[in-house]
Amino acid sequence: MAKLWISFFCSLLWPLSSSAFAADCDTALVIATYSKVDFAYSDWRSARNVSQGQYDTIKQSAGANAVIYGVPMGADWSRFQQNIKTLSNNSNESLTKQSFTNIAWTGLDDNSLAAYQACLKEEAASQRRAVSIIPERATKNEVTFRVIYNPSGKMPNPIKVKWSGSAAKRAKGLPKSLTADTQLITVRRPKPGGDDEQLIVNAAAAGAGDVVVLTALPKTIPPEDRLAAECNISETSDPLPSFGVPGSANWACPLPTQAGQYRVTVSIKPTADSPLRANYSLALVVAKLNGESATLDITQANQMDTIEGPNLLNPNFYNNGGTYSLPAGKVTFQVNVSSSANHCCFDTSGGRDGSFTMPKAVTLRLEKL
Repeated sequence: MAKLWISFFCSLLWPLSSSAFAADCDTALVIATYSKVDFAYSDWRSARNVSQGQYDTIKQSAGANAVIYGVPMGADWSRFQQNIKTLSNNSNESLTKQSFTNIAWTGLDDNSLAAYQACLKEEAASQRRAVSIIPERATKNEVTFRVIYNPSGKMPNPIKVKWSGSAAKRAKGLPKSLTADTQLITVRRPKPGGDDEQLIVNAAAAGAGDVVVLTALPKTIPPEDRLAAECNISETSDPLPSFGVPGSANWACPLPTQAGQYRVTVSIKPTADSPLRANYSLALVVAKLNGESATLDITQANQMDTIEGPNLLNPNFYNNGGTYSLPAGKVTFQVNVSSSANHCCFDTSGGRDGSFTMPKAVTLRLEKL
């Protein structure tokens, strides 16, 4: 009879995972842990499990500089998805929902636990589930759960319970009865590479029970492979940089890049109201992962004309670049203008007042070789 009850219980459980309550609790878990999961398991694989609604909720409170499971959230949902794609380096590796949930549990702490547990308790109450297993803490080796018995009517107190599932077979000290209160149990995870395991509790006298799934945590991604192997900037953020001489403008890659040899391409054409001729230089400034900074000059003391015509200098910071060895870190493209001129041979109408304004459309690219 007990086996029949467990089978019936489990058949009811999985449809509930798509209910409004389950979705709300999934969101509560993401909000509680997106910035707190251990670095070893915080990467683009987990970020792929974040929904647009969850992203929007995080953005409202944390802003565009937040990092969600190791992935910068960027200016909008589209940029966040592009960051995930870039960091995955076209890998199709993914996590099951259960694997992601088990990883997220490792980010629970005293400051983030309350809202998630409150949601799970409310979900249990809405289903009139007298017995619940609710996550409390998790490490890479084990998970601690809070077992809650909430009797009603003529349900006995204390109540006898039976534990089953492959996780229960390995667990030690599981209680044989529950009182109208909560108690903590700790269960070891499956061995690395092992199958997912269920932990099931059945309180037959109350017609109640619950089940959770434990997974082994996945293999970690090496630190270097968590970085991007490319950067592609095609437009300048508003407001467009405008500066006098001497002055500079910067474009930062959205993601840190790996160490290695890169093909660098730079093409920038100042707006039409910029001075006619400029002395400029281009550089890559790298904020290295160890906190130090490195500057690599692409050009020095070059001249350009901002209009096109016979015998004029190329009107772009154009196809500058080449192959460069870059350390791992956050790369910024930098344009420096040291002097400008509006001299006699050029038409100086149109308000060319000595200030340079950078264009919306640019081509700034790093491609690892």
